[in-house]
Amino acid sequence: MKYDSARVIDQADLSRMLGQLDDEKLDQVVKVVKRFSGDPGITDEIHQYAQLGRWELETKSRDVLGQ
Repeated sequence: MKYDSARVIDQADLSRMLGQLDDEKLDQVVKVVKRFSGDPGITDEIHQYAQLGRWELETKSRDVLGQ
């Protein structure tokens, strides 16, 4: 699973994938990962990856629009 990887490219992939999800889908991902991970901080970490991905998408949208 990319979450367990220490490679930066895998973490970037994870943020891009999660950043595209709406809040409902993100909560579904959190629920599944939380069930199998055993990591008490997993919810916050997944939301942080998603936020990074959303910021990246916003930046790309502004670049395309020339803003």
